[in-house]
Order: sequence, then C-alpha cells, then structure tokens
Amino acid sequence: MSFLVYGINAFWIYDFNGKALSRVNLVDISETGEKDPIIQFPESSIFRNGKCFFRNAWDPVFHLADDRIYVIFGLEPVIYVYKNSPPYSLITSFPINLPEYRHFKGADSFSSDWTFFGLRFNTGIILNVKKLDGYFLVAYFPGYDEADLEMRFSN
Repeated sequence: MSFLVYGINAFWIYDFNGKALSRVNLVDISETGEKDPIIQFPESSIFRNGKCFFRNAWDPVFHLADDRIYVIFGLEPVIYVYKNSPPYSLITSFPINLPEYRHFKGADSFSSDWTFFGLRFNTGIILNVKKLDGYFLVAYFPGYDEADLEMRFSN
C-alpha cells in the first residue's frame, strides 16, 4: 500500500513506513510549464455579472461524455455544455432546478469582513455532476435557510 504526496516540484509516492517509492518531476509532466486555459466563463454566467464573489465560489465540477464537457461552475446552478475538442466552444447551457437550493448571487463590492469569507460555509454549492443514462446526477449542498443562519449566529 502507498500514498501520493504533492510537492512543489514533484509528486512523491511513499509506503506507510515512510520510504519513498518513486518521484515524478512536474517538468516531466509539462515540458514548457505553460498553461493553456480551455474554458472561460460564458457571458451569461453569474460570474460575469460584475458582482464580487468569495474565493472558490466558481470552482468547477465537470463530466466528460458524448464528446462533450458538461461543466457547472461552483455555486451557479447551470450546466454548460462545451465541445470536447479545441477550441472547446460552448454548445448550449441550461439551468437546473435544485430543491431548496439557496446560493450566493454576488455582492456589489468586495468586503474584508469575516462574514463575506464565511459565505462559503453557508451558501449552496454544487459538489459533483455526472451524466448517466441520459440524466444528470447532481450532488450539492443546498445552503442554510434564514432560520438556520439566525440560530447559528445567535450563540
């Protein structure tokens, strides 16, 4: 048995006795070290509305099937469908109706107040998406309702 450790310049595989079994240098994975973005936020995305969001609010989940890339950006309840080959163009998108889903829709300005950064623990967020037999299976945290939030912060 072994486990993988990510280092600054390499991936290491160790056994449970602490012995290094192998190392893969990151330069072995990418010769140039350059990154090419393949998917941008569509113009219709909540993240292009000029509002401010907390870090990780847009972390994507995706599924590859049918020569398509199905993407949900963080807390936004929309499935974006992209072509699975360059230039990875947007084919279509459709909102998904998630029961009891309460998500942050952005703030008018950035705030360094702790409650702004705490939103990530209160708001709805999409955790995973899979396409199975023509249906989408979406795992999500629905977010707390007002009563839950009042109770949480009253103590």
